[in-house]
Amino acid sequence: MFCTGAHAGGHRILCLAYLQDTCHSVFFGLPPSSLQANVDWCLPADDALWRANSSREWLEALRQPSPYGSSSARLTGYSVQGALSVLGAMHVTPVALQLSAFAHFFLIHAILMNIYSAAFDADSTGAQNAPKPHSF
Repeated sequence: MFCTGAHAGGHRILCLAYLQDTCHSVFFGLPPSSLQANVDWCLPADDALWRANSSREWLEALRQPSPYGSSSARLTGYSVQGALSVLGAMHVTPVALQLSAFAHFFLIHAILMNIYSAAFDADSTGAQNAPKPHSF
């Protein structure tokens, strides 16, 4: 059987490490330690699954109806890169993503990471293309 506790715990650690990395970049003005393209996992889809304290609670929460979709959709979640591309695309009508509060929090940090990564890329490119001072 699928080990839900270990998988959920590992996913939580991965998400929290990413959040810590974005905060570290913002607070200390340092480049991010991970590339945005490497963030290729799925967002947490359901708060009830994340709050479950045991495998039994997790399974019971999975069997309950949810606004986040079917059981299989709630297990896989929504792709981080897919959500970022939906948010970054121009739409005539708004696109509603059924995401949990934690997933929204994660996406806010991913957007911040995009902003800071672009700023650091521009700084490094600008420094290479800047005219060199003449030595007298």
